[in-house]
Amino acid sequence: MFLDHPHQHMYDATGFFDGVAARYADKPHMRFMRSLDLSKNYLTALTDLVLTVRGSVSSEYPALGIPALQCGWSEWSACGFTTVAASVEEYFAEPAAPRRRAARRRGA
Repeated sequence: MFLDHPHQHMYDATGFFDGVAARYADKPHMRFMRSLDLSKNYLTALTDLVLTVRGSVSSEYPALGIPALQCGWSEWSACGFTTVAASVEEYFAEPAAPRRRAARRRGA
């Protein structure tokens, strides 16, 4: 699920989010929604991993036990409660890492 920023009009003057949503509208495994159309509690219940450049979700969701992956620096990126990808390869490998760690704990 991809959500726009709650203040999208202030951050995306180019219409990038709408363009990406339109490009992938036919993909059943991808859903694009307006963040204001979904309650924060419902969103939290659906979330397994948060991906962000440097948004506040990288500090909010780990406090709820949901891992966060950043692809950019933030004030809290060195505090240890979020993962910061150091490269493109690491960014794309990291979302699978929690599943690999869970499988190792189960002995799978």
